[in-house]
Amino acid sequence: MIPGIFMIAAVNIGMNWGFYPKLLKYQPGNYAGEFASNHMKFNFTYKNIIPDNQFYSLNGAGCHSLTFYAGRDVQPIYKDYLQDTLKKRDIWLYVENDDYKDLESYVRFGNTKSIILDKYPIQNLSFQFLNPETRNKAITHTYLIHLAKVDN
Repeated sequence: MIPGIFMIAAVNIGMNWGFYPKLLKYQPGNYAGEFASNHMKFNFTYKNIIPDNQFYSLNGAGCHSLTFYAGRDVQPIYKDYLQDTLKKRDIWLYVENDDYKDLESYVRFGNTKSIILDKYPIQNLSFQFLNPETRNKAITHTYLIHLAKVDN
């Protein structure tokens, strides 16, 4: 009985320290939220790299981890209102793969490139994903985009 308990504990520790942390890089809301909440030192004060009123998720994309790691409520913005918001200020968008193609006509802020994030629902692990040679077929992408303010 004791060897069985040690075996269970060893497997549990191995999975928690080795396997599961590697899966977290396929949850893009974590990375995007951390990116939005990172602080930049400016004149001896700290501020968010992305201000609160400039970070949105397009059509409600994202998950609870995006809000958690951003440290604030990430508001959804819908395509119908995107142009009106861009007349007021530049914005950062968290975008799913399906909606990304619709944003090709929008101007990027300062010619910045989109940040591409790998996405896979880790609760649905498959052999295709676990095999490094076929993993690219299993993952999709989400994007973090900085869109420029539109002149009236």
